[in-house]
Amino acid sequence: MAEVTKWDAVAYESVASDVQLAWGRKLLERRTWKGDESVLDAGCGPGALTEDILAKVPRGRVQAVDRDPSMAERARTRLARFGARVKVIEADLLHLEGVEPVDVIVSNAVLHWIEDHDAVLETFVHHLKPGGQVLIQCGGEGNLERARAVAEEILAAAEFAKHFRGWKPPWHYEDDASTQERLFIAGFMDPKVSLEPAPTRFADRTAFEKFVRAVVLLPYLQALPDENSRERFVGRFVARVEASGEGFVLDYVRLNVSAFRSPHG
Repeated sequence: MAEVTKWDAVAYESVASDVQLAWGRKLLERRTWKGDESVLDAGCGPGALTEDILAKVPRGRVQAVDRDPSMAERARTRLARFGARVKVIEADLLHLEGVEPVDVIVSNAVLHWIEDHDAVLETFVHHLKPGGQVLIQCGGEGNLERARAVAEEILAAAEFAKHFRGWKPPWHYEDDASTQERLFIAGFMDPKVSLEPAPTRFADRTAFEKFVRAVVLLPYLQALPDENSRERFVGRFVARVEASGEGFVLDYVRLNVSAFRSPHG
């Protein structure tokens, strides 16, 4: 079984807000909002997109869920000013006991960290009211393929390889056709699913290094025993990307999903 990635919410928020938040805002534009919806932010992270969701539903309420303690605590602090309109819950998305059914489920840059997509879609349809909508954006087939290839070359080196014996990557990047079939099986209607290349360029080496350390390389770094080995891993990764001559670019591919629960339950 893959290791669960442990996040540093402050580090994540400081480097990832521009990238992930832009994806999330684009996701929210896929719906015409009425303003009074109840919403589940499934994998809320530090709560940045939750703020945007709350702005979309000035007469509604949001349940913001994240399984990572650091992320949930940061979201509580960030969202405290919204009072009773938002509730932050530390929970796994496969086990949402205590979460009330909602009109809309939003999940931004999260589902690729869950291996069992069948189970999470079944959980989502169970927590939607009849006629409710799910909006998902996550890593899709081919996501970070070049970046992962560079990382895997580095971890194969003798000084790192011993720490990755039996290690399993914690991500699961699905294709559009399989996802559409899963949605139908789970009981969703009118699924719209697409893969979207989203190459992301960084201004310079420093910005790129900070981002990959806090986000892309974090699962690899957590398998290493000390800060010195982590520094060497990051340094080699950044140097190889720089030597490629293609600039500081991450080859993101996003899987976009919109679907509805039947209005008849």
